[in-house]
Amino acid sequence: MWPSRSPPCSVCCVCRQRGASVRCHRRRCSRTFHYPCGRERGCVSQFFGEYRSFCWQHRPTQQVQPLRQQRPQCAICLEAVQGRPCYRTLICPSCTSAHFHRHCIQGQALRAALHHFRCPLCQDMQTFQAEMFRLGIKIPDRSAPTTTLQPPGPLPPPSHRTQLSPDPSRRDAAWEEEGAFNELYQRHNSCDASLCLCSLGRDYSNNTGPWRMLLCSSCASCGTHQRCSAIPEDAESWECSGCSGVGTAPSVSAPAQ
Repeated sequence: MWPSRSPPCSVCCVCRQRGASVRCHRRRCSRTFHYPCGRERGCVSQFFGEYRSFCWQHRPTQQVQPLRQQRPQCAICLEAVQGRPCYRTLICPSCTSAHFHRHCIQGQALRAALHHFRCPLCQDMQTFQAEMFRLGIKIPDRSAPTTTLQPPGPLPPPSHRTQLSPDPSRRDAAWEEEGAFNELYQRHNSCDASLCLCSLGRDYSNNTGPWRMLLCSSCASCGTHQRCSAIPEDAESWECSGCSGVGTAPSVSAPAQ
């Protein structure tokens, strides 16, 4: 995974234990570290192209001038952040007013994934993603790549390019995974009358006849059999008591003459 690997016997410059496998990509820098140790110390690992890693001294930094705020807050957790860019505080390069804790924006990137990750304040995607990639934020692509594309933003050198899916309509966000919201697509299909007259139960329904199921034309969360609420056979719609008005009887609309 890491192109700038060191021999397994390398000593971690953070914990001083052996087995460090990540080396700073900066020329003439000999620092090696374990990946978890590097994160704690402020090292940056990029998750695209050559998957380069940098120590705390040579890591990429932001060159943006954030808008002055009296009490800057993280746009995700709403807790206090530093008013200037640093390792633990990242700033949107587009609007320069959105501040983030590194761990907060990383969590958002893992949930939203490549095709939905954007600045939650200004909604910029292209410039924002390119900057987050550069600063070591991992933005997963959960869809199968089909062609060679580049990370959003200005094209990096050919050696830094990576495989990304070209279809922005791919459903790769955590909240769009298969089956995540199946219940939202289920249609209400039971009789909610105080006394259901159907011998086959409240869930039984026909397209026509006395056991035709009508849903409330306003909320669609209440239903009734035609006979259970004494609805005329030619009625086209029905409205429950909650939607027709407090203290009023359910309303029925008949077809126009």
